[in-house]
Amino acid sequence: MSRPSPTLTARIREELARTKAFRAIETRVNNARVDVTGAAVEARALTLAALQERAGRRMAIVVPGDAAIDDFEASLRLFCREPKGVSAYPSPSLSPYQDLAPSLGVTRNEIRALGMLIDSEVEVLIVPARALFSRLPRPEEFASRIVRLAEGIELDMRELLERLIENGFVRTDLVGEAGEFAFRGGILDLFPPNTARAVRVELFGDTIDSLRWFEVETQRSEDESGPVSILPMTHFPVTKAVRMALGRRLSLDFMDPLFKRDLADKIERLNENGTFPGIEHYVPVASSTVSFFEYLDPAEWMFALIEPDQIATNVAKFEALLDNEYQAAAEKGRAVYPPGKLTTPGELVLSFLDSARLAFSEVHVGAPSRRSHRESFSPVGEVPKEDEGVGHDVASGDTPHPHSASLRVSLSPLARGEGGSMGNGAARNDR
Repeated sequence: MSRPSPTLTARIREELARTKAFRAIETRVNNARVDVTGAAVEARALTLAALQERAGRRMAIVVPGDAAIDDFEASLRLFCREPKGVSAYPSPSLSPYQDLAPSLGVTRNEIRALGMLIDSEVEVLIVPARALFSRLPRPEEFASRIVRLAEGIELDMRELLERLIENGFVRTDLVGEAGEFAFRGGILDLFPPNTARAVRVELFGDTIDSLRWFEVETQRSEDESGPVSILPMTHFPVTKAVRMALGRRLSLDFMDPLFKRDLADKIERLNENGTFPGIEHYVPVASSTVSFFEYLDPAEWMFALIEPDQIATNVAKFEALLDNEYQAAAEKGRAVYPPGKLTTPGELVLSFLDSARLAFSEVHVGAPSRRSHRESFSPVGEVPKEDEGVGHDVASGDTPHPHSASLRVSLSPLARGEGGSMGNGAARNDR
């Protein structure tokens, strides 16, 4: 999707902000949950981009799953004031009960998004529902693991190489993909998870003499990179202290003879190799963790939902999946922790979702809970007279609550993707 000029998109956001429909949403979203129905993907993205800009706060948008992220992210980049500030956090590629390492692509996307969150580079974050179950490192601890390189900095190379290994990098002869590094003859090559290209660090003694991008196919240096932040390849460090703590926890937590064989295998691999298959799912038990939404301070962030009913369904399905996989693994004698030890409980996820003040749905199903605190909007084909006031949402079939009023607002020109006028938001008084 090609991006129009910033001036044009700014004018589109301004024109939308002048419509009656948008003003109604903007006014009510500060005091009540607002449900918008029927808007197209582009209309949703434009509305959210305009709201985020005018509120001056960062925005987290929860979607049902990964399938809808690409198109929605492209639309947000199209309409947001700062396209580079739009980021997506992927769903976990594996459950905690699969003895496999997560895919490199998913790991890179997760780490990149975390790095942007910590450096306050994200203005709009798209989060699939399953990602909200993740347990993450404390922001300050993750930030302390970031390696920042710039010309003129003096390095302790032994300490740096050890730090890279603890951060999940693998030493190789030649760097070919993210997460690898090579050191030879005063040259350090490494490929961070947060950059599109590998970095070549040339040293003069222990001082960085130059920083350049390099092409992994030809192994040749290219243009200067400037200062570079090297994010870790893992959420949690696998240090000697963490390995010892994990070994002690495993020995104490799985004393049942049923787990004896699997426990012995894990401990042996941990002692000999410093790791075992699926260790990523166990390290959080021996580390300090926080929930995903503890990265999202309500004082700085506003929250929106895309298809809230589907999100709630997916949360329930994933919680049931975790329980079933845990039971199956434990019955087979695998030393695995219950979901409550490895993930955020579904009840807390739903509580966080309930704090969202704005939701977009294809259709509005039934009367929402706490009707007195919720407004409902839906695009219609015709624009009623502007002086008709406020009424109930006839599209949903709901009757008006005695202490509330919900609007039936026209966003149809926007939903059809027409240029020019954004449409006249209107309402009908049925009270």
